[in-house]
Amino acid sequence: MVSIITPCYNGGWCVSRMIESVLAQGYPNIEYIVVDDGSTDDSAEIIKRYIPAFEERGYTLIYFYQENRGLGGAIGAGLKLFTGDYLCWADADDWLEPDSVAVRVRFLEEHPQYGVVTGDANVREEADLDRVARHISEHFPHSPDENQFEWMLRGESIFCSGCHMARVSMFDIANPKREIYDKVNGQNWQLLLPMYYLFSRKFLPVPVYNYVDYQQSMSRARGASYTKWETHLANSCDTITYTLEQIEATQGVDLSEKKKYILATYARSQFRAALQYGEKAAVKRHYHDLKQQTAPTMTDRLLYVFRSMSRLYRIASRLRKAIRRKRKK
Repeated sequence: MVSIITPCYNGGWCVSRMIESVLAQGYPNIEYIVVDDGSTDDSAEIIKRYIPAFEERGYTLIYFYQENRGLGGAIGAGLKLFTGDYLCWADADDWLEPDSVAVRVRFLEEHPQYGVVTGDANVREEADLDRVARHISEHFPHSPDENQFEWMLRGESIFCSGCHMARVSMFDIANPKREIYDKVNGQNWQLLLPMYYLFSRKFLPVPVYNYVDYQQSMSRARGASYTKWETHLANSCDTITYTLEQIEATQGVDLSEKKKYILATYARSQFRAALQYGEKAAVKRHYHDLKQQTAPTMTDRLLYVFRSMSRLYRIASRLRKAIRRKRKK
């Protein structure tokens, strides 16, 4: 059996597309769990409407309602409910390719040494869903590497939720309590980092998922203001550090160096974000935090010296990006 968990908060406008993509799978044994995270729209009515169609298809659709706890809390609730041999999680506003489940199950059945298999994703722009704009793997050149733990820590591993399928017998070794931190973001780190620490991951260069790039997506909203971006970075650091601590507790290992790396990485990210937004007080604060975590680089020192020249920094950043693009071409 394959279990798929979808968190849904006020997804009445899109959840039908995801549900119908599950119904359209060519694989015969699916348990689909939709966690309604306190929706106030017509999500519940829409989801429940599909229960007879799932029964007719030979599938199971489980609707679970809870008070709003955020994305992490919704995924966490689903982890307590699923009963499958393989586990997937997918967002309500995206959808699966018709052979998404079958392709990945076939691989895991034939290759029992792998804990996770990850497929590619079609990236589609909100304004033109019929056209594939690009593939998610284009942004992650290290995808063929079967050891993804370090790449995941660096943020250089495929993040798309619906791309992954985990072998539950190994998932329960990595996460025996089937619990994750109740955070708005970071569920992929929490689900995948423990698996990647212990087991190999195989990447299949076949699109299994359709990821929609929305103009009002969470990532775009973060970029709209420094406060939101600062909060996002702090939450991400907190979530990854927590996950590393859970790996330490579960597996009896010492990941203190990895935690130092994460704290230093996010301190630098906070410092440079403050520079980019021209937040002088935050620049000073985060530079101090960076010095507490690691020795600042020469670039860090120079940027701090010229912190009052935020406009010049933004111009320099744009020039640096343009030079990188030119080199890639």
